Amino acid sequence: MNKVLQRLPEVFSSPLALFHRVRRTEAPTGPGDFFTILMFGLRRGRVRVVQVSADHFLLQTLRQHPESGTTEFRVDPLPGQESGYRLSIMSRMRSSSWIDRAAYLTGVGVLQRLTWEIGLRRVLRLSGGRKVSHGATTQEWP
Repeated sequence: MNKVLQRLPEVFSSPLALFHRVRRTEAPTGPGDFFTILMFGLRRGRVRVVQVSADHFLLQTLRQHPESGTTEFRVDPLPGQESGYRLSIMSRMRSSSWIDRAAYLTGVGVLQRLTWEIGLRRVLRLSGGRKVSHGATTQEWP
């Protein structure tokens, strides 16, 4: 996960979203560091790294991001297997405005999921692993 965090702009940038670290120092990326994200070439959002460990890192959205909440990037051992890992992204978000909610429901949500999937495929290649299954779930809360 540390390698992914250090290369986040390279791994998760796509034509849909460009990540850029706002560098305060040349030190490795860690808690307190910021990233700007240019989404669809039109909208900027900012996130802050709030937690880092060997098996995950957590990003929190900042003001004027179209969503409010956190996104966690994880690697966990596959249950019941001696080797193998599951890469996952867990987004706990709510739309920041009714306009952002409407955009999410009319297609932005699908494009966001594609951005995460493209990034996970790059992480898979970076790790030298191979894909054994695939899945995406969404749970809406009232």
